[in-house]
Order: sequence, then C-alpha cells, then structure tokens
Amino acid sequence: MHKNGFISLVGLVVALASTWPAMNARADGNGRELEYRFTWDQGNAIMASAESRTGFLRAAEAYRTLLVQGVSNGPLLYNYGAALLQAERYEEARHAFVRAERHLGTTPEIRRSLVISSAAGSSVPASLPWYRLPLFWHYGLPGSIRITVAAAAFSLFWVALAIRNLGFKDSARHVVILSLLVLMLFGSSVAVTLHSEARDQDRLLTLEESPGDANASSETGSQ
Repeated sequence: MHKNGFISLVGLVVALASTWPAMNARADGNGRELEYRFTWDQGNAIMASAESRTGFLRAAEAYRTLLVQGVSNGPLLYNYGAALLQAERYEEARHAFVRAERHLGTTPEIRRSLVISSAAGSSVPASLPWYRLPLFWHYGLPGSIRITVAAAAFSLFWVALAIRNLGFKDSARHVVILSLLVLMLFGSSVAVTLHSEARDQDRLLTLEESPGDANASSETGSQ
C-alpha cells in the first residue's frame, strides 16, 4: 500500500477509535443511568450471595442485560466472565475475559482467569499464547491508552512533516520515522481491537439464549 494511503487508513482508524470512550460511557449520556446502576448493583448483589451454578447464572444474566443494552467496559465484562466461570460456562467466560482485557489491559487477575477458563474441562495444563510477550503493548495496555498513543503519533507525524517541509529536514527526519513506527504499531493494534470488539459484541447479541435461559432449558430437558 502507498505510504499516503496507509497513513490515511490509520488516520481513519484513529478517528473511528474516538468512539471507544463514548461507547464505554454510553450509560452516562442517555438518561438511563439509574436503570443501568440498578442492574449493575443487582448483578453484584446476586454474585456476592451466589452459592450454586444457578445463582452465578442469574448474576451473569444481569451483567449480560447491560451488555445487550450497549454498556461496555472492563469491570462489567470481567464480572460477567467471573460469573460465567463460576457457573462452569468456560468458553463464554473466556470470551468475556478477553474483552475485559481489551478495555483494562492485562492484569494478574485477568491472566489467571484466562488460564483457568482455557484449562477447564481439559486434562492438559493451559498457558497463555507465546505471542502475547512480543505483542506486550497490545495486550498489556488498555484500549483507551492505545488509542491515545496512536492519535498522538498521528498528530506528531503530520507536525514533523510540516517542519520538514519548512526546511528543517535533519531535525524532523528522526521524528517522522519514530512517529510513523509508533503509528504503525499502535494504529494496527487499535484496528484489531475495534474489529474484534465489534465481532464479539455481535456474537453476544446473536446468541439465541441468555445463560439463564440455556440453564433452564437443560434442566427442563433432564427432567
């Protein structure tokens, strides 16, 4: 791809990524804050008192209600994954933890939860993929920070080009190269995150049954 075309593409990605904070804070600007807060507190209360799979599935239902309504943030996704994990819905839990990591960046709790949900039901000990280490900035940093870095590199690139065109070629050359490298790394990371998050949200919305519905169906079928 031509360099100018690549820069334009990354610029578009960075512009689209500005919707990320708005999506995370959607509950704050549409007049439904109290409803969302009530559902969040309800899910936390059910989670705290749950002692069986059914109880944890009820908590997961409450968290899933918020996700379906468009609320998306790290703590919500982590709690949703934790409820599913306790309910032994391991694959769904793993997907939730992956999404939580996109928002929060990796943490010891998220890493441990990913390993547990990946290993559950298998006799082979699980470990996180090796490529996470060389891609540490992608997995380790929250999505909002990666977006900020990509946007800053995008702006710095054009400022450096302008300075270079004014005749300060030697002074601006290193800045152009550095900002372009950072833009390529973080811009591609942001693009992957936005695509993956949209895909996983669509997957959540197209599930035919909520965790609680699926549990009720299985109990009915076993009677």
